[in-house]
Amino acid sequence: MVAVAASLGACSDGGDTVPRPEGVPAVTASPVVPATAVDGVVADNEFVPDDVNLGDCVSSLPRPGCGSESRTSGKTVATLGVLMAGMAFIGWRVVRGVRRRDAAQPGS
Repeated sequence: MVAVAASLGACSDGGDTVPRPEGVPAVTASPVVPATAVDGVVADNEFVPDDVNLGDCVSSLPRPGCGSESRTSGKTVATLGVLMAGMAFIGWRVVRGVRRRDAAQPGS
């Protein structure tokens, strides 16, 4: 516990405590540069509707009306199907291996 507290204390922003060689400037945060449009056109995100507050839609469980038709497609369903088929195959192999191991043990 003491080591954690000491390491957190050492990581805190307590000022310029590390001596620097002469001529080396202190590191400062770079300014935030706002995104600019290329040729005056801002890229449109098809997954976020224009008439809804962005803060309401960015979530692990977005509110109704935040999605779009572009959110899912046949490729998404196919990927889910392939993943489920792979999980079923792995489960089948585990069950088959356990049954084969139990049948080979004497006295079962």
